[in-house]
Amino acid sequence: MPELKPCPFCGEEAEIMEYSDRFQCGCKDEDCIAWVEEMPVYLTRSGAIKDWNNRAYEEKNDADV
Repeated sequence: MPELKPCPFCGEEAEIMEYSDRFQCGCKDEDCIAWVEEMPVYLTRSGAIKDWNNRAYEEKNDADV
C-alpha cells in the first residue's frame, strides 16, 4: 500500500478512514481545512490514496532543474 503524504495545508500526518466499503483520506487535525471527515468518499482504498497523494505542485529537486 502506498504511503500517505502529509497534509498539503498544515503538514500534519494524514490518515485513511474505512467505512465497510467506502474510504476517505485526509488530515488528522480536526481544525484543518483537509480534515479527513470533510474529504470526498471513494469506493476504493487505492483511489482515495491516489487522489490524496496527488499534488498540483511538487517541488523539483536539484537534479530536475
